[in-house]
Amino acid sequence: MKAIIFDLGGVLLHIDSTRAKRNIQSQIPNLEERDIDAFFVSDVKNQYEMGHIDTVTFFRQLRHHLGINTEDSCLIRIWQDMFSENKTLTRLLPGLRKRYTLAILSNTNEMHIDYIEKNFDFMKYFDFTFYSFKLGYLKPSPELYMKALDAMKIVPEECLFIDDSRENIETARVMGMAGLLYREADGFYKNLKTIADL
Repeated sequence: MKAIIFDLGGVLLHIDSTRAKRNIQSQIPNLEERDIDAFFVSDVKNQYEMGHIDTVTFFRQLRHHLGINTEDSCLIRIWQDMFSENKTLTRLLPGLRKRYTLAILSNTNEMHIDYIEKNFDFMKYFDFTFYSFKLGYLKPSPELYMKALDAMKIVPEECLFIDDSRENIETARVMGMAGLLYREADGFYKNLKTIADL
C-alpha cells in the first residue's frame, strides 16, 4: 500500500448540520426546519458541489427557496459553523504521512473549503486534495476516484480509501482499492492500525 485517501466531512471533520439549521432559524423567525431540509437535498446543492454554480448563485437560490433576504455574509457565517475536528483521527496523520501518501477526496463546495483550509491545521499533512466542486463529479461516481488516482500516479490496488458512506466505499472496492468504512463504534481504529501497520 502506497497511499491513503480520506473523506473529509464525517471522517476527518465532525459535521453538525443541526447547529447550522438552528442558526438559520435564529436569524429567520417562523422558518420551518423541513423547508431547510428540502433545499439541502435538492439538485441545487449537488450543482454547487459539482462546481456548476458559484456561491453567489447558490445563496440566491437559497434565499428564493426560503423566501428570505438575508445577506450572503450572514449566510456564510451560519453555514460554516458546523465543523469540528475529529482529533482522535487527525492525531494519527503525522505518523501516517511518514509512510504513505495522504490525500482527501470530498464532496464539498468552495465556501466550506475556504473555511476549512484556513481554520484546520491538520490539512497541512495532505499531499493531495481532490474536491468535487473543482473536478465536476460527486462520489460515488468512479470518474472522481479515477481523477484522484491519476493525479497521484497510483493504481487502485496501492490505495486504502476511508469514507463514512457504504456506497462510496463499495465504489472504491469495485475499482480495486481497499475500503475502510468510518464508524467510531465498529472497531475502525483497530482496523486502520492493522491495515496501516501502526
